[in-house]
Amino acid sequence: MAVTIADVMAECRNHFQRDSNYGAYEISSGVITPTDGITIGAYIAITGSLLNDGVYLVGAGYTLAGTHDEAFDGIVWYLYPPARFVALCTEIAAFDTAHPPQLVTSESFGGYSRSMATNQNGAAAGWQAVYADSLRPYKRLIKTVPLC
Repeated sequence: MAVTIADVMAECRNHFQRDSNYGAYEISSGVITPTDGITIGAYIAITGSLLNDGVYLVGAGYTLAGTHDEAFDGIVWYLYPPARFVALCTEIAAFDTAHPPQLVTSESFGGYSRSMATNQNGAAAGWQAVYADSLRPYKRLIKTVPLC
C-alpha cells in the first residue's frame, strides 16, 4: 500500500491545521458542500463522518477523490502543509513503492548479494526510519487533528 500524505502527517503528529469548522456537510459524487472556508488546491481533514474521515486534496469544483456519498455532521479541518513537506511526502511515497517492507534483510547466492537497512530490532527499515531526519523539523508532541 502506498504511503499517503495523511500517513506522513500522522507519523509527524502534525496536520498543519490552521482552522476548522463544525457543521452539516454533504459529499455527493465526490463534491463537498458547503464550501465555506475550503480552498481549492489545499488539503482538508474530515472528522465525524462514518465513511469519509481522512485527509483529502481539494480539487477543482471542490472535489475530493476517493470519497463516498454521505451527509454528516462533523468537522472540516483546513490544512496548509508547506510545499517542502508535500514534496517530501511525494519522495517518501516513491521510496515506499520502490522498497516495500521485506521480511528478509539479507540474501546471497552465486555472485549476487544484497542487504537491506535494518532498525535496532533487526527488522527491515521502513520509510519512517529512512526519513526520520527529514521529518524531524515537522514533528509535534501532540496530534493537531484527531485522526489515527
